[in-house]
Amino acid sequence: MDPVVDQNQDEPDMHVIKFYNMDQPERKVELSDSAVLFFIKKNRVLPRAQEAAEDLRRRIRAAITEYVTDNIGGYEAVVMTTAPSSKQGVLHQFLVDFCQQSIADAGIANVRYDQLLNRTETVQERSRNQALHSRTIAAINCGTVLPGTLILVLDDIWTTGSTMRACKAILVRATGCEVRMLAIGRTHSSRICYEDIDWSMVDSR
Repeated sequence: MDPVVDQNQDEPDMHVIKFYNMDQPERKVELSDSAVLFFIKKNRVLPRAQEAAEDLRRRIRAAITEYVTDNIGGYEAVVMTTAPSSKQGVLHQFLVDFCQQSIADAGIANVRYDQLLNRTETVQERSRNQALHSRTIAAINCGTVLPGTLILVLDDIWTTGSTMRACKAILVRATGCEVRMLAIGRTHSSRICYEDIDWSMVDSR
């Protein structure tokens, strides 16, 4: 079954791809979705994981494309961007790739990718401090965002939502536009994210 996108009932502007839910990880499964996404994120997909990685990429792209297509109505344009990584000035390239590939798959003229957020100071990975994220993330390139634009922010994991809430607030202040957030996966524990990974499959470069 192709993935669908779920709306958080408490925060209607936050959405998550439902098929990839790490609250109940697939224990003892060598190539679970969470393990494969970890390999993709680290750009270390080994030969035996290539087929699973391509399948997961396809499903994620399909979910993002469907979400964009379903949410474009009533807006002058849609700009997709990504939440920055925890390291200063560093993007999650795999998220950028998902945005750009999904836009190409959708084939809609008024949807584009632009990097609108930048990490100005390195923070601890998986930090849940929203105030810290607000201080260390800055809006960039927002002069290119026209009134009436919908901004979609893509992130990999939604644990507490602190990063995405900070990103939303920063972009709303900078642009005055509506901002929605989409996460590839959801978990309530940063520890659970990695419990089902067969670490022998990770290239130790």
